Amino acid sequence: MDSITVADWTPDELSAFVAAEWPIHDEPLGIRWEARDVLLVARSGGQAIGAARGMLVGGVGELKQLLVKKGRDRRGVGSRLLLEFEDRCRTAGCHKIRLETAEYQARPFYERHGYSCLTTFENDRFGKAVFVMAKELACELQRPR
Repeated sequence: MDSITVADWTPDELSAFVAAEWPIHDEPLGIRWEARDVLLVARSGGQAIGAARGMLVGGVGELKQLLVKKGRDRRGVGSRLLLEFEDRCRTAGCHKIRLETAEYQARPFYERHGYSCLTTFENDRFGKAVFVMAKELACELQRPR
């Protein structure tokens, strides 16, 4: 039996491996695996004041991070980033967005934007509850650009 080692890999090396291997696993099932990263920045006066990171895969958008610069919260920055991410998901044909947020973070913010809590993991990160949330998307863009 071959000896197995595990090491770090660059994003490009991983992307090439995934692009070659997923089709072999998924094509017999009729699945097309195409993941695309979405990296957004909100700027004011040339400075970054917020960022969002997500992934689009299999008709679902996964919001991984949404962060607003300290002192710029409650001024619409997070909403603008979230709405842009939702638009990108719709344009790519996604029917749903899902995300996780912890109890000390932004659950009410996401609820105001139409997200529902699917499940809760108690005593998860940092001993706090983590909420898995999702939102169904309409097929067309819902706001002017």
